[in-house]
Amino acid sequence: MVTARRSVCTLLCLALLYSGAIPGGATTPADSSTAASALSLFEGQRCQIAQVTPTDTPSPSPSAVPTPAFPPQQRGPAQLYSTPRPQSSVTPPPVPTPTPNPNGSPGTIYLIRGAESPPPITPAGHAAPAPSTIPSSAPTLPPGMIGLLADKVDGNVELGKPGYATGNVHIFYGTDELVGDKAYFDGARSVKVTGHPYLINHAKDSTLSGDEIDFDTIDQTSRITNAVGTSNEGLEQGLVHFKSDLMHTDPDGVGHGTKAYVTTCENPRGGYHLTGKTVTYYPGDKIVITKVILWLGAAAVFFLPRVVIPLRTIVDETRRPSFFPEIGYDQYEGAYVKAKLGFGKDLYYYGYYRVEFFTKVGLGLGYVGTLAKKNGRRAAAINYYGIHDRRTNTSSHNLSLQEQENFSQALRGNFNFNYQSNYGPLTAVPANTSLNATIVHTTSHSSQDYQFNRSAVGTQSSSDAFSFSDSNQLTQALSQSENVSLTRSSSAYGGVEQSTAGAHVTTLTHLQTKAIDYSMTFDKSFSQTPSGVDRLPELQIRPYLFFPHFIFPVSSQFTIGNYSEPANGFATSRADLDFSLGPALYKVFGSDFQANLHVDQYAYGTGDLKAAITQMMSLSTPLGSHFVNSI
Repeated sequence: MVTARRSVCTLLCLALLYSGAIPGGATTPADSSTAASALSLFEGQRCQIAQVTPTDTPSPSPSAVPTPAFPPQQRGPAQLYSTPRPQSSVTPPPVPTPTPNPNGSPGTIYLIRGAESPPPITPAGHAAPAPSTIPSSAPTLPPGMIGLLADKVDGNVELGKPGYATGNVHIFYGTDELVGDKAYFDGARSVKVTGHPYLINHAKDSTLSGDEIDFDTIDQTSRITNAVGTSNEGLEQGLVHFKSDLMHTDPDGVGHGTKAYVTTCENPRGGYHLTGKTVTYYPGDKIVITKVILWLGAAAVFFLPRVVIPLRTIVDETRRPSFFPEIGYDQYEGAYVKAKLGFGKDLYYYGYYRVEFFTKVGLGLGYVGTLAKKNGRRAAAINYYGIHDRRTNTSSHNLSLQEQENFSQALRGNFNFNYQSNYGPLTAVPANTSLNATIVHTTSHSSQDYQFNRSAVGTQSSSDAFSFSDSNQLTQALSQSENVSLTRSSSAYGGVEQSTAGAHVTTLTHLQTKAIDYSMTFDKSFSQTPSGVDRLPELQIRPYLFFPHFIFPVSSQFTIGNYSEPANGFATSRADLDFSLGPALYKVFGSDFQANLHVDQYAYGTGDLKAAITQMMSLSTPLGSHFVNSI
């Protein structure tokens, strides 16, 4: 933070530099000396003044001081010591961070002048104009420093004596820019800006205007009377408009106001709006309102203790509540009002309350929340909604719970529970319940998975399933895995009850060598109503090097095993020899010839033999530059 004396010198000397002390066009040596003397007060040392068009031609006189050339004085956007910015509502790029100077001098300070009035904020969801470019190496004000530009300065530039800056006044500090028609400096630390004053951030997506803005040059805080703000930060469509009778801003841009008014309607006298006791504006983050009343036009709808409106892009729907209710009419449920009231402590606890009122049905309440531990061991999500139908004097509820547990680096779990009894109007379905639990243990050489699933539809049907799988890498070439599952289901429709149960066991032994791949599979099902084919067991052999130097590719697979069909009580052995030859590629008189051959020979334990031979040949001939004939 700079001292009051240095801040005053910064303000008034830069004002003098840009005011009438510098006429348009080329400057005389006397004018250059005056400007250099004014700039010498900036940081208490002399600054080097950069020219608009650098030249390598030396000065005719060795003793003469180089005379800087300034652009013609104009009203509107301009950049000192560079080409003036065009008169347009172009959004400039972010101001670069301060560039350190190894010699200890701040060097030339490049300041970008804002417009005479706040540029219109482009509503979110609409294409914004492309930003203009500025020299990427241009430094900005050092931390704590303040810069001022104006058309004219009246009064003294010395500390302790008041002065005025009038005509397109711009005060640059921190991450904001203060603009007005007239600024009065009391000689100590305060600057009063009047004449359509406003604050605008460097991103040019938020403005804050008022009748009068009092700026403290030491603390870099502002006091705004009858503040009116507009922002499109973090919104997908439109703008957020907010007002406050009196607002104070911190050095980091956070605004604190009283008697809040917030709306997303372009017409502030119609539609929805919020009023509250206090409002806090966090740039780029959120707007917080306390003791809120939600209004529909001139009618107060309901009271809320606290409302948080995010000003950042949020993908998670749990953190994207609607701040204004949905109002409509349904012939079955009557007129309704639906609202989502957001809340959130931090990234580890947030959500919204669901409030719905139907004139024919009644009041429905819900809660949607996300909870997580900061150490990452647990994360949970809750979604509940319940409503009592006063027409039938019945209650219905929907509940969804999800939880993830990281017990250790190798052990984790996932649990889900869902209960649904309310499916919507004109829908009569029994309540549906489901429960899923999974626990997984994983190491570098093994993995175990436990799963339990249960689902039920009222008292009509239910099913339960438990499964266990285990995989082990015994050696680099040998692996073993097993899977066991148990199932049970029951149903009761039309007074008829049915129940089934079953089990399924599968094992796989895999051995991989440099030349051959072996797979041994055991697959068996146990059920009251069996189906399918059991493998008891089955061995597959796949050679990698089978006639590797033959004139065309050849691959093979040999399978042998015992099989059974429990449904008809049949069991036998079977061997399968499979060959694939090709593709064979040849050039025939400018044409491409391709041939494939597949031979599959089966031998059953009953003495039966079965074979299948498949052949495919194709000939492609180009005809000129545009046609190809394929046979």
